[in-house]
Amino acid sequence: MTWTTYISAYLFRTTGEPMLYGNMTSFLIFSFIIIFFIAKDETDIPALFKSLKSVVSKIKDNSFLKSNVIEIAYVLAFLSIWTFLVIGSFNIKDGVMRIGWSVSSDFSTHLAVIRSFSYGSNFPSGYPHFADGNMRYHFMFMFLAGNLEFLGLRLDWAFNLPSILSIVSFLMLLYSFAVLLLGEKIIGVVTGILFFFRSSFAFFTFITGKPSIKEALKELKNLKEHIGNTLNEEWGLYAQKVYVNQRHLPFVLGIMMLVLIVILPLFIKMMTSIGELYQERVKKSDEEQMPDENKDSESFWKSYVKEFIFSKNAWIPESIFTSVVLGVILGLSSFWNGAVVIAALLVLFVMAVFSKHRLQYLIMASITVVLAYCQTQFFVKSGGSVVSPSIYIGFLANTNGLEQDLSRYFANNGLWATLEHFFKLIPYVTAFYIELLGLLPFIVAINLLSRNSKYKYHISLLFIAVTQVIGYFFIKYKLDSDDKIINKQLFTGSMLFALLLVVFACMAYMFYENSPVPRGTRALILAFSTPIIFASSVKLTLGVDINHKYVIIGSILVNIFVASFIFFLFKVKKPFATLVAVLVSVMITITGFADLKVLYNLNNSYVTINCDDPLLVKVKNDTGKDEIFLTDNYHLHPLLLSGRKIFCGWPYFVASAGYDWDLRNDIRRRILTATDQNTLKKLVEENNISYIVIDNGLRNSQGFTVNEELIRNTFSVFYDDGVDVVIYKTH
Repeated sequence: MTWTTYISAYLFRTTGEPMLYGNMTSFLIFSFIIIFFIAKDETDIPALFKSLKSVVSKIKDNSFLKSNVIEIAYVLAFLSIWTFLVIGSFNIKDGVMRIGWSVSSDFSTHLAVIRSFSYGSNFPSGYPHFADGNMRYHFMFMFLAGNLEFLGLRLDWAFNLPSILSIVSFLMLLYSFAVLLLGEKIIGVVTGILFFFRSSFAFFTFITGKPSIKEALKELKNLKEHIGNTLNEEWGLYAQKVYVNQRHLPFVLGIMMLVLIVILPLFIKMMTSIGELYQERVKKSDEEQMPDENKDSESFWKSYVKEFIFSKNAWIPESIFTSVVLGVILGLSSFWNGAVVIAALLVLFVMAVFSKHRLQYLIMASITVVLAYCQTQFFVKSGGSVVSPSIYIGFLANTNGLEQDLSRYFANNGLWATLEHFFKLIPYVTAFYIELLGLLPFIVAINLLSRNSKYKYHISLLFIAVTQVIGYFFIKYKLDSDDKIINKQLFTGSMLFALLLVVFACMAYMFYENSPVPRGTRALILAFSTPIIFASSVKLTLGVDINHKYVIIGSILVNIFVASFIFFLFKVKKPFATLVAVLVSVMITITGFADLKVLYNLNNSYVTINCDDPLLVKVKNDTGKDEIFLTDNYHLHPLLLSGRKIFCGWPYFVASAGYDWDLRNDIRRRILTATDQNTLKKLVEENNISYIVIDNGLRNSQGFTVNEELIRNTFSVFYDDGVDVVIYKTH
């Protein structure tokens, strides 16, 4: 419906009220659709009311509540938590907009985009911080919020309400997927908890960075910067802050989970067929006292290859309609959050290899890519590509100065030197992910071990030996290279405890065989890990830090198997297994608790803006909705909250979105330092600038001197607050 409203508004962009006509058109279209389906089969209406009556009666006699108590508790708990966090980070009280420190950076762009639709006229859509008619930013969630404000919701509710519904819906779908996959409700609940509390060794690097644990905990009480020693981890790139800040992310994560739920039966179907072949092989071996092992093995693998590759069901789509619908849904999400769409395609690619009806995946992926490409061409136009991919190894790993951009390294040094260089990077990347993800990769690796093999104990011993060697070199590397670690003995002790816990976890996993590993676990772990692999090997934009979304998405999915592991250990009801499960749970979630405390501290401090700020009101009421302002490097400013666009905004937001800030900054400098009226008027006209905003930031600029006298003599004063800001009208 949001896309229908947007397209309709775009078609009415020249009317002066595109949002009004867009909503009217959307309302009429969907009203017609609803009436059409009701009129088409009137017998469905009584059946619908009968179903609703049945649900109500079940709720009244408590049968619904009793059978769904886990789901109800799960939803209510996360609904309460996320409502508190979302509203706490952004709200309006007594006419004052309060923007928590946790979100004040990204909300500079988000709120500007929202207001560009609710107060402005952003058609064709452009980036408010860089008015050029191109939109490189995934903005559709902000359009939804802007439309809700236009329709009458107050800004905080227009943004907060869909944000809360999005993340709770995503968590419900994540729960459903985990239960569908592994058949246990508790695994779904634990998966949701692990989503909230990330696995990392950041807590341990934090406490060992202080003289004592007591001092570390005392500092954590008032800390307003996220913990962790990896590059930019203090930004909260992997913490709960991400979902409070980047509110468009959970919306598309929910769509990704919906697609995975619908497509999972194709994977299960292939795994079931392969499992039946294995069972048949075992049955034959049991029936024949002296089987010909070579002949039996040859027959089995022929059947395996035939089933996996050459059977009709391995390729022919089961439902083309389903593929088309999923492809359209996923494709239309690319400008809601493109990173999630890419991650979903990566996961689906690997799942397709191990699924029946592979062409169904191909149809879905093709439609997704085509729709994403069409949207890019429409929104970016002549502004160039949204992405410029390169091979970039290690994400944000500290590689001790080694080149990470292998595309550039290959161009300069050739293939063999590049391969050699790649292997040099591996230890640094491994250390980075151990520190960043904590026990997570070790527990996931344990899930890969076979408990049915006759060599299972040998494999376990080998796994334990390898992990201990890796752990030893990790500890040594951190002690030698991380000067933030002060209490080296405590760090060594905590890491040795973690490694010992991995040993115990592996032993518990192998000793208690009550619950066999579902067939396809390894394939799914590979599929779910592909976003992390992608983040570690490809850079799509100028800044590689945005790859944190892929790490988050991969972690969310593989956490399903971590939740399964924890549940299994509790389920066996053995003291040793229970103790290991408790310790693993604490080690995995403790950093997440610290992140939550930091987020709470951040949201206790606000950036405030008056909703009736004189500049905001004046600009909103007395300027054209599509007019452009030349300003200083504004980010979170009343002018942007008036729904207007600026010529060149804050460098980080402009450059990270793929715009040429340097070029615009040079033009701005030439306008502000012009020495004659002809040059000034020409530059203003060429760049379609309607207003020039001069404030003390520009007056005191270190790089140049503003010729405000010339601007004043050339143009009329539109607004003057008498203290700081003067706005000149250029036409």
